[in-house]
Formats: sequence, structure tokens, C-alpha cells
Amino acid sequence: MLFNKITIIIPTKDREHFLYYTLKTCINQEYKNFEIIVLDDGSTDNSIEMIKGLMKSHSQIKLFENSNNLGMMENFEKGLNQVKEGYVIVLGGDDGLMPNSLTLMNDIINESESPVITWPTCTFFYQGTKMKTGQLIYNIEKKGTKNQWKWVQSKDYLERQCENLFYVSDIETPMIYVKGIASIETIREIKEKSPNKMFYQCSTPDGYSGIILAGHLEKFAFYNTPLSLHGVSKSSAGNAYLSGDKEAKELSKKFFKKAENVKMHEKLGSVNYSPLISLMTADFILMANDINKTSYTIDIKNLIAKAFLEIQDGLFSEDNLSRELDIIYNIALKTDNLVLFNKFLATTRRNKRYIFEGDGISPRQIYINADKHQVFNIYDASHFFYALFNTRGRFRIGVFFKALLSSMKYSIASKKKSNKLSDYYVLGD
Repeated sequence: MLFNKITIIIPTKDREHFLYYTLKTCINQEYKNFEIIVLDDGSTDNSIEMIKGLMKSHSQIKLFENSNNLGMMENFEKGLNQVKEGYVIVLGGDDGLMPNSLTLMNDIINESESPVITWPTCTFFYQGTKMKTGQLIYNIEKKGTKNQWKWVQSKDYLERQCENLFYVSDIETPMIYVKGIASIETIREIKEKSPNKMFYQCSTPDGYSGIILAGHLEKFAFYNTPLSLHGVSKSSAGNAYLSGDKEAKELSKKFFKKAENVKMHEKLGSVNYSPLISLMTADFILMANDINKTSYTIDIKNLIAKAFLEIQDGLFSEDNLSRELDIIYNIALKTDNLVLFNKFLATTRRNKRYIFEGDGISPRQIYINADKHQVFNIYDASHFFYALFNTRGRFRIGVFFKALLSSMKYSIASKKKSNKLSDYYVLGD
């Protein structure tokens, strides 16, 4: 059997507590031919001391300290530049791998010979991130045998993204951030045809990697069982923008300062970066078109509608609404769609949002109170999910109905409407 070299890249900053458990999910793998590249972007906590402590007994860990804060995109790029051979996956400083996942990745690489492999992920929210308790989330499985892979045609995937404009919820998105792995040769091929010889071209490098890789390949492999999990902590950039507390605002401010020189695609009016998933997806597709010489089309009217739906959902804090509406306004202005923008602005009302806690079920996902199961970090969560996916009896009937009742109450409460979006944005301000 061929044991391919697998490199785990972890760009991080000020995540000492979370990073320790992320590294623990990596160093406790049975697979031998792997290394971990940690890129610290100027941490002011004890991250460096903690990493060096682990390096004494784990030779797979390599540490790169940035003398100056590079920001997300450049730090990710620096990580790729350290990889010499084999395959690469990127984890955030609060994400993790499932037990034995590197062995499974290698098995799929050898069997499929695909340069890119992706899979669905689970999610773990640390205590105090959205709710007081921790939370475990996983996708409801479709009928079929677990632990199987299939081919995904890139054309089908990208056409679906042009319509849905929501790469995050598509389990087949082949991004190398947490939920995928790619050969370094394939990444180099993309770098060679990029104008600045860099792989990452957008301010948010996670989803962009999936779109550019799909556009570069005719097809890629999808494995139907999670091999990794997303961790969400207070230090997560995306979560910080959704939150309204003081610490989160400061984190978001620093991120946008670093991202201000990277504008969205010219077909979107070269507007400032937006964390709206619809706008990011469109930006990724248009940028990938330029590099891959493809011609996937973004319907701007559909994009504006999808962006308003995101804002209507109520996830963003009120402090950030004006900024996002201004970005959508400028896209509409530069693409001759102001009539449509004004219509949505006048008629759209925000949904009231309530923090969901405890066990619950939605059409796509199951939510589990992590504290009840003594799951307090990403390492605990990886073993919880591993046991869950390898156990036939998953839920007692009483637990199921209690979760269903909680979900119904939450769904009813969330249908209540809040203010009109026009209350948060005045043209010309």
C-alpha cells in the first residue's frame, strides 16, 4: 500500500486553549506519514510556548512564527508554500480531525486516484460561543451505505452554486479548509495560471479553495462520512461578525482592516469584502472563471435576492446591517439594479432570532447539548461523533421526541418578524 504524505496546515492567532485540542486531534492519529505545519500570526497569548511544549514529544509538528501579522489570506498562502509533496488539508485553530481519519483519507486517495477529495463535516460550538452550553451538530444522513465514495462532476456542482449561491451548506463543496484534501501538484497548477502566482485570491480563503479546485478539475471524489469537524469559538472570524458584543466587534474590525485592499470582483462593482455567503460565493465563482477560463454565470438579480434573504434571516447583529446593505446597494447601483434593491429594502422585514439551546432536529441537521455528554472541546467532540457514527442505536425514542418538541417551539418563535430593513439603511448616508 502507498502511504501518501499528508500535511495538515493550521494558521492561527491567539487561540492557545482551542489550538491545544485541535493539535490533540491531529497527533493522536494512527497514520504515520504526516506532518503538522502551524503558522502563528503574531499571538499575544501563550500559544507559542504551548506549541513548543508539544513539539518536544511530537516531531510531526513544525512551527512558523510570523514576525509581522500577515492576515488570513497571506498566512494561508504561506502555509501552502511549505508543502513539498503529497496532499494537504487546512484546519483553523479550533477545528479538528476525526479519529483514524488520515488513514481513511489515504485509502480513498489510493482507491480513487483523485487529486481532490471532500466529505461532509460535523460542527462543535464551544461553551459561551452562541449559548451558555456547548453544542454538537451533524447532518441527517441520506439512506445508503456509510464509508463509500463517489465521483462528483464539477460542472454539476458549479452550476448548482451559481443558482444557490451558498457554498457553506453544500456538503460536496471541495474546499481544503476542514472538509477536503488536495494534492499539492494540483494546487501548484492553479498557482501557475494565477496572475500573481498565488493560490488564494479572495479575502476569505476557505470557500474560494473549493470553487477554484472544482473549476480546475473535471471531477472530484466525495466520501459520504465525516472525516473532520468544524469548531466554532468566540475567536472564530465568521462568528465574531454575527455577534454584537464588544470583543467580537474588535475582532471583526481587525479582520476588515486586513481585508480592505482585496475588493470583490469587478463584475460585482469592485465593492468591499462582505461576509454574506451569497456575495462571497458569487465573488469566488467570478474569480475562478478568470483563472480557469470558465464561463459560469451569476444572475445579479438572483444574487441581490439571495443577499436580502440572508440579511432577513436575522443572523447579523444590528450594528452590521448598514454596512452589508450599503455593499448590496453599490452592487445594485453598478449593475443597474437599483429598482430591485429599493423594492427589497422597502418590503423585507428581519426575522426575530432566538438563541437555540439544547437538543433539536431540523430538516437537515440534528443538534445535541454537548454538556450533557461531557463534551467540552474539539477533541472530546471528535470522539463523540466517531462513536456516534459507529453505533447502530443512536437515539432513545424519548430523546428524539424531546428534541422534536424543542425544535417546534424554536421554529414558531423564529417566524416572528422584526423591523423593516429600511429602518437600518438610508440612501445617501
